[in-house]
Amino acid sequence: MINVKNCEIGDNNYFNFSFSYTGVDILKNIEVKITDMENNLIVHKSLFNGMYNGVNYWIGLPPLLALNLGKIQIEFPIFNIVFDYDFCRPTIFTVFGEKFTPVTNNDMSFTTFIEVKVDEVYSRGHIKVEPGDVVLDIGSNYGFFSLYAIEKGASQIIALEPFDPTFKCLVENTKQFDKIATLNLAIADVEGESEFTTNIDYSGCNYLSNKTITGGEFSNPEKYIVKTTTINKIIDDYKLDKIDFLKVDCEGGELDLFKTISDENLSKVQKTVIEYHSKEIGEFVKNKLENSGMIIYNPQPILDLGLIYAYKPKPLKIGILLSAYNSENYIDECLEPWFKLKKDHDIVIGCNSGMYKEYVNFGFKPKNKETLVKLLNYDLDFLISTGPNSLLDENDSKNNILDILKDKCDLVWILDSDEFYTENDIINIIKYISENPQFDWYSVNFKNYTFSKNLWVEGFCPPRIFRTNRNGGINKFYFDNHINYNDGSAFDDKPNSSIPRNIAHIKHYCWLDDDTRSKEKVKYQEQRFINGCSFEWLENENRLIFSDKHYGLETPILHEMIDKTSKDFTIRFSRSENTFYIEDVCKNQTLTFRFINTHTDNLIYETILDLASGVNYFCYPSNVIFSNIPDFYKFKIEVLSNNEIIHSEYLHIKYN
Repeated sequence: MINVKNCEIGDNNYFNFSFSYTGVDILKNIEVKITDMENNLIVHKSLFNGMYNGVNYWIGLPPLLALNLGKIQIEFPIFNIVFDYDFCRPTIFTVFGEKFTPVTNNDMSFTTFIEVKVDEVYSRGHIKVEPGDVVLDIGSNYGFFSLYAIEKGASQIIALEPFDPTFKCLVENTKQFDKIATLNLAIADVEGESEFTTNIDYSGCNYLSNKTITGGEFSNPEKYIVKTTTINKIIDDYKLDKIDFLKVDCEGGELDLFKTISDENLSKVQKTVIEYHSKEIGEFVKNKLENSGMIIYNPQPILDLGLIYAYKPKPLKIGILLSAYNSENYIDECLEPWFKLKKDHDIVIGCNSGMYKEYVNFGFKPKNKETLVKLLNYDLDFLISTGPNSLLDENDSKNNILDILKDKCDLVWILDSDEFYTENDIINIIKYISENPQFDWYSVNFKNYTFSKNLWVEGFCPPRIFRTNRNGGINKFYFDNHINYNDGSAFDDKPNSSIPRNIAHIKHYCWLDDDTRSKEKVKYQEQRFINGCSFEWLENENRLIFSDKHYGLETPILHEMIDKTSKDFTIRFSRSENTFYIEDVCKNQTLTFRFINTHTDNLIYETILDLASGVNYFCYPSNVIFSNIPDFYKFKIEVLSNNEIIHSEYLHIKYN
């Protein structure tokens, strides 16, 4: 009667069950039910509109379900036929490591279990249930999320489920945990009673009948009367001073919740995940959250159905790890912006100051007295200075300050005394980090001033800012700005982000001819880095040059500002390709680019480009190989928006 043709999980990780029917045509609905026998949960129900002799039929399940199937049973109740299969990849429902068989109403609850326990849909980035959290579970269903929250260490959970048969299962599933309070109520805009529409096949879709939601048209709806309450009443009744995690999945009830919640009560919410059930509701909830000061995590376009993750930003305690040696001329410009913001932004500044011990091997003498005098003019929180008889290597020197900061601060921010942030740079970076908490560390774009204080090199974007609470916490520096974590992992493969140039582009006096440190840095980096130093020191001329040994034929292009420069893009020139590249585009805009020969003052090439953020562009201006022209040293670049110059610079392709 039922001839199975195929039952497998294919290479695309989809579950496929195909069969044919042999017999008299059946003109009524035929149900086929798939049950996960490991957890006694219904995986799927298909309702076929009749079955006809010789016709093939098919059931498919997506990877999220298919990859978690162990022993399953496929049942045709009308025929009293059962097929058993074992895919040997079971996902077992456990609570605190013990197998747990939840009580349900024999509806399709396997999907909810997998979403909550396997996909962890209510945990994204730092938006997750943490030890000690007070949790509101609005739309608890069978309590899968409440049980998940208990495992994660929640100290109090208030779970609401309005539909009486489902509520009874919720109570049974959570009764052993005193920290879970269960309420047989629906969230609405008023207290009282309301009609409730249910889906007998999937209790997770039940909703108040006065709501219009995506997917609310059931084939066999049933109506019940349920009791309602408001979110403010729940918060007041339980005297909640804070709500660490608000989970909302109440099939349209989220609109009433966010329309009625008071500003005071919304301010108590620290993290929230909301499933919205129409585009209109999604837009309203998103705007309500943002207007309250919450930040949307990884924002996505609002569709007819989706999830919104949001959090209340917490002030970050920032630890500055300052390295300052032989740099007295830079100390004031480096430190003044930080000290202006220190109190308002809860900044702790620790400084290591002293010559690295490797310098002694090159015969260099300590030159730090004037720098120390400058540093003592500032109210540093910590200052560790090493004299000639107690020198440390670079790693140990930084780790001394790191050991103090990492347990006191949320961020450790590396700062060298020749790096000059403005107040706006610092504020913008802090804002960016607060709005992008999913990253473990952040790199910063620097303008590396080279040879003189009017020329710089682009492309230096090293790791600078590390969160201290990730991966078991920071352990130590093991090389340069590279850290490892207490869980044994290194930083480089962790989630990270480069601070966009249009947020901050930091002046860095790193390789200047008149800086007494430059000659010593060349020797130090030659022995420290595998590829040696990128510069050479010409002793007879007392100046730096790019190292051909390091760079080969394509040494860096030097930039020189004429009038103004934009942070919305960078321009570089490749000598070998005779091509300009417009890169690091941060903004959509239409711009005119002019490339001018400074030797003749003639326009080489002009083009209009419709720039799109994140896209790189190139311009091949001429067949003339400019790098081969003996007296040609630099291009003049002008960039215009609406006939107004917004960017003008020289690009030096040669430097004497």
